Amino acid sequence: MVLFKTPFYKKYIEPVNLNISDTEYAYLAGIIDTDGSISLSKVGMSKHSPKYKVLVEVCNNSEELIEWLRQRIPRYNLRRLNNRTYVFSIYHIGICWSLLPNIVERLVLKSKQAQLALKALELKYKFWRSENKSYKTEMEKLHALLKWINRKGKHEDEEIRNTYYDKGSKSELYAYLAGVIDGDGSIYSNHKGVVQVSIGTKSEKYAQWLSEHIEGSFVWYSESANVWLLSLKVDYFVYQLLNECVRYSVIKKQLMERILESVR
Repeated sequence: MVLFKTPFYKKYIEPVNLNISDTEYAYLAGIIDTDGSISLSKVGMSKHSPKYKVLVEVCNNSEELIEWLRQRIPRYNLRRLNNRTYVFSIYHIGICWSLLPNIVERLVLKSKQAQLALKALELKYKFWRSENKSYKTEMEKLHALLKWINRKGKHEDEEIRNTYYDKGSKSELYAYLAGVIDGDGSIYSNHKGVVQVSIGTKSEKYAQWLSEHIEGSFVWYSESANVWLLSLKVDYFVYQLLNECVRYSVIKKQLMERILESVR
């Protein structure tokens, strides 16, 4: 969509300049795919119609991750659930305008939600301060579809076609994987020095996609946990993955560094 410097553009879009690198966008995509959500919410009623707001959220209990986000996202809302989990909400329309185009291709599991959210932003830009009927109809369709995808999880059964990391730089792939490990991954190290990496997901196809991009890994289903698990147990492949991801990790960076230091 061609953006003209309308009052909307000058008020909401032009002032925003996110200072985020390509690898940081890839890391953030990994965090959103595992611990995040992208939605379109109704935030109240105007005189004639509901107001819609694109919302990107990250839920995590890591203070390090929240501080990392705060340093890169200038406007946000932060709350806590049960005095443990942080909910970092990105709702400012100008920031969403800058953020979503940079992560939509980098997302693997939630790329569909990002595409729909971008369509909503385009409609808000095109019909700002307008009571056009087509705007209301299209926004309601997008709202219903995003709500259905997020609540029912139907996207988990869809084919994953993301090829961004196949043609892009390896650094972005490992930054993305660092985000996935920080979000839904576990790193085990026992007293015998055996190290294992595991990533859990409800989507079999996502687990398979990850396995295709993590050398030496295999996928299996855990009936007790009701999730698909990607496991990495061979020492060489474990250390290779950690060595590539450590520079991008935020939550598990220190753990990765300790493990790598013990084998050097």
